[in-house]
Amino acid sequence: MAAPDFVIVDDSNPTIKYGAGWTLDNNADTPLGTTGPPLYNTLHSATSQTKFTFTYNGAFGSLFVIGSVVSDSPPSWNCTVDNKPLPTFQPQEQTNHFQLCGSTAGPGITGDHTLQVNVDASEGSPFAFDYVLYTPAPKIRPGDLTFDSSNAQIQYGPLWTQTPLGQVTLSAGEKLEFDFNGHSLTWFGFFNENIPSGQATATYSMDGLDPITFFINNAQSGQSEMTDQLFFQTPPFPVGRHHLEVVFRGSEDGIPLSLNRIVVQNNTVGIQPTAFPSDALGPGTVPTAGLSRSLSPAVSASTGTPPTIPVPTGQFQASGSRPGATSSTTSRPSVTPTPSGASGVRKSSPQPIVIVGIIIVVAVVFICIALLIRRRRLRRISDSSRAMYGRPDPFHHLPMVELNPTSGKHQEHVRLPSIDVDREGTIPSPSTTIARRWLETTASVFRINPAWSTKQAETISTPSPSSRRPPRVMMHQDSGVQLPQPDGESEIIEVPPAYGSISGR
Repeated sequence: MAAPDFVIVDDSNPTIKYGAGWTLDNNADTPLGTTGPPLYNTLHSATSQTKFTFTYNGAFGSLFVIGSVVSDSPPSWNCTVDNKPLPTFQPQEQTNHFQLCGSTAGPGITGDHTLQVNVDASEGSPFAFDYVLYTPAPKIRPGDLTFDSSNAQIQYGPLWTQTPLGQVTLSAGEKLEFDFNGHSLTWFGFFNENIPSGQATATYSMDGLDPITFFINNAQSGQSEMTDQLFFQTPPFPVGRHHLEVVFRGSEDGIPLSLNRIVVQNNTVGIQPTAFPSDALGPGTVPTAGLSRSLSPAVSASTGTPPTIPVPTGQFQASGSRPGATSSTTSRPSVTPTPSGASGVRKSSPQPIVIVGIIIVVAVVFICIALLIRRRRLRRISDSSRAMYGRPDPFHHLPMVELNPTSGKHQEHVRLPSIDVDREGTIPSPSTTIARRWLETTASVFRINPAWSTKQAETISTPSPSSRRPPRVMMHQDSGVQLPQPDGESEIIEVPPAYGSISGR
């Protein structure tokens, strides 16, 4: 990217330190001589002996002080940089954008330097200061920047022509492109004696947004040339890299599109620009209240009300409006400009296939979740059923049914072979096959605790005198019915029911 020609510092910038006796004119909108109004429509004026200073980082000998000559008897002044004098120039007529002092003969040492301007003015010969131009140090881009029409950073189409005042084109459809770092810019054009009166139309577009139309009005003035004519001012965008494209739409009157210089606003203090023309805003840009420009709070607090930039009046006017607009009160939607990180190009709406794909994915996720929940629920039901209807435990206790001893009814029972228990509390080996099988099945029941065996043996060894019958063993069937109570003559030992094996053995 090519370097700017100069850094431009407006008189409203708070880095400029004024002495006593200076007055801010924030409504300086009058063209003088062959030039348009002062930059940003502001001037600092003095009518006494005073001075101002400005410290900058740039080339020692590449600097200009620009002001306005507002009387036929100009005041006196002198300029120094680091206490070394700069050449001064004397005006021949009233004019704006006049070089009061400065030089580019020897750039000199790059670094921090201090400019001082000493003024000896009076009420009849006021001094009016507009801005400072200086060459910045390499790779330093502070504040606002100015790019002359011959700067290599400006890309022209093939049908632009170079003139002493700048570039011009008469070909409809011809383009100009310009990449810059900042938040807005101002386009200054010119007219000369070879340009007839009439009107031309052109558009500009920022970062690929909708183009904005502006008109170029050239009234018959009799002047040989008119420079520093404001053609358009972009609205403010986020600070960063931006792309400008200008397209000439042509003119039935033979009016060309011209460029003298571009001023890029990169400063966040001082002047805060608004769009011009204000009623030529296209969709996707920021509507503004008109041509007014506001000063930062630091400037307004010390100098008064914010400056404004009205449309240059009379024969120097360069106005614009969007085709079809009938009044300045036409309502337009407010849209924030696209940040530079997004390249300023408005994105199209999502494709329908993307929306359908998202819906399908969401539906599949919900179906999977529902199936998982159903599977877990069925598993819980299956576990509950298995616990309720599992294999029965043969040793569960069944409630006893009492039998009335006075009734004559009794339940059927199975009489098994009698087994005698010896005096040591052990059971002798069975003598029959049935008893042996029964004993094998119920052996665990007759594993007797030794302490219990002794006690039981004592009991068995001392039978009652009335009877010595051997004990009987009674086995319950799994019908749940209680067996008859003992008859008092013999002892009954109850054992669990015996179950045959699955194979029938």
